[in-house]
Amino acid sequence: MALCLIGYYVYALIVGGKYIVVFEMDEKGVMHKQMPPGAKKAKVIGHLTALAGAATGNPTMMSSGVSVAARNRMYSDFASVKSVEPFPRRHLIKVNAPFNYNQVYVCPDDFDFVLNFILDHTNQK
Repeated sequence: MALCLIGYYVYALIVGGKYIVVFEMDEKGVMHKQMPPGAKKAKVIGHLTALAGAATGNPTMMSSGVSVAARNRMYSDFASVKSVEPFPRRHLIKVNAPFNYNQVYVCPDDFDFVLNFILDHTNQK
């Protein structure tokens, strides 16, 4: 637990305490795309994690690093969504599909509109 907390704070320090993303939504799904400055830092961290995994002989750590380095966007196809979980106080809508758990952060003024749009297009009402 202590190592996880230390790792979390080191990561937050490296990325400047911000995770900047853009959400693009249409009738078919929602794209969660990391902005270039954060994506570059995540890629570097992923490569370092993969190298550390290779150096210590830890294949789990190595594959985790490769995964982080390779992925800077996530698409949730509304047709495959199994559940939608709204968290209005956190301005967050979780869009869950098999092996794909997307989190959509929404401005408070647009929260109801975005939630209803997602619910209408995922048949979750």
